[in-house]
Amino acid sequence: MVEFLLFLIPSLSYVLVRRRPLGTRRAGANVGWQWGSWRTAGFAVALFPILLGLGYVGTRLVTSADLSAPGVVIAQGISLAVILRAVGEEIFFRGFLGGMLL
Repeated sequence: MVEFLLFLIPSLSYVLVRRRPLGTRRAGANVGWQWGSWRTAGFAVALFPILLGLGYVGTRLVTSADLSAPGVVIAQGISLAVILRAVGEEIFFRGFLGGMLL
């Protein structure tokens, strides 16, 4: 969680500093915060129920005895931390650095 916030700080500070001269929308676009095309949104909407169903089936395959075992909550927390770190890295490297260098 801390790494996610650390990766987010440069983008947030850029948008906050540059929102006066450029405007919030333009400053956000400079660091990669912009909407995608309608085609990609349609693709995401089409994939969402499929991935949701696969996730549901995956959780139903885990028995209740396995879920009550010690350490399961810790593993779920670590999984969330790994996902947030990956999101933070994407925001920083593709968004902030990509927007500054291109």
